[in-house]
Amino acid sequence: MPGEEKELDLQQFKKLCHFQLTVEEIAAYFEVSPRTVQRRINDPAKDPETGEPLVDKAGKPLPSDYKLAFDEGRAAGRTALRRLQWRHAQQKGSSGVTMTIHLSKFWLGETERSLQAGGGTGNDPDKPRRIKVVGGIANAENRPQGEEHQAPLPNPFDDTETPSKS
Repeated sequence: MPGEEKELDLQQFKKLCHFQLTVEEIAAYFEVSPRTVQRRINDPAKDPETGEPLVDKAGKPLPSDYKLAFDEGRAAGRTALRRLQWRHAQQKGSSGVTMTIHLSKFWLGETERSLQAGGGTGNDPDKPRRIKVVGGIANAENRPQGEEHQAPLPNPFDDTETPSKS
């Protein structure tokens, strides 16, 4: 019925944003138009009693709960992808590496050029950077023949892995 607003479950909305769904995909899930979803994201927070937009001390409109859920869900999704990248980076011959690279390019804005060029010495981005092998950890090209195992890298996302040397 026109003029009637359909309630969108905020927790489910945030979960969908976590999975990086587009506005169109979120709209299809809730069976509303993409315009409705976009409006919920862009509209400012409103006073429940008066319906007037809420503003901060500077007079700037406060974001809606949907905007906050959208931003927090997307950020959590990017963090989860970084964790996945880290796990794949630690595995030998992981089959998920290709997909992780693909998603990283689209969701995290990473590019192969930024990884390859590295900007060696000076301001020449096309000049490759020399990589120094420290502590015996090397990539496959630099690994001595017969060395099968590489020490695992520490996980920056896991607070439980705290080395204790007494």
